[in-house]
Amino acid sequence: MDAPVNPSEPLSRGIGLHGFRMAALDLWGERGLRAIAERLPESTRAETLDAIVLPVSWYPVRHTLAWDDAAYDGPCARDDAAFRAFLDRAIDLGFGRMRRFFVRLQSAERLVARAPEMWRYQHTHGTLVVAPKLAEPRGGASRQVGATLTLRDHPFARHPLARRATAEVYRYIAAMTGRTSCRETHGAEGPDVLVVRLSWDE
Repeated sequence: MDAPVNPSEPLSRGIGLHGFRMAALDLWGERGLRAIAERLPESTRAETLDAIVLPVSWYPVRHTLAWDDAAYDGPCARDDAAFRAFLDRAIDLGFGRMRRFFVRLQSAERLVARAPEMWRYQHTHGTLVVAPKLAEPRGGASRQVGATLTLRDHPFARHPLARRATAEVYRYIAAMTGRTSCRETHGAEGPDVLVVRLSWDE
């Protein structure tokens, strides 16, 4: 399904919203889903809870931002660890369910290198660039490697909670390849730029 031509606002595929809904039910049941629904704008609630979310259809990015805020303020009780667990479970039940076999066959390096291609499939706006990180010696036998991902011109880069969510999503997907040591640091670098630095043991 091709991206809409010149959409009036940034859109993304529904797979992320689908994962959010499944993760909320899995972690907190109907009570948690209701707590999120109470915090969503009416249009977001109508399009992402009252209607079926189709994983490959296009939805306004503002719905994803609203879900981030509602989950964080609601069932996550503004706890970063709980929010990360919610995001990780959403990946498991959304992107991970559709692409688990593909992800398991990839190295973290190769998967992260393909992130710009996957971004273009999932989003109508924004530019994602990846730069590999050269190996750095560490105290023991292992060396630290990774990558830097730079996202420009997208609402995720301007929204503090979405910046956290984006960084965790990339960290978790890299960890799904078996790089369980994967860590992330992230931050805004300018008004419309998010930089995520991933590292893992070689």
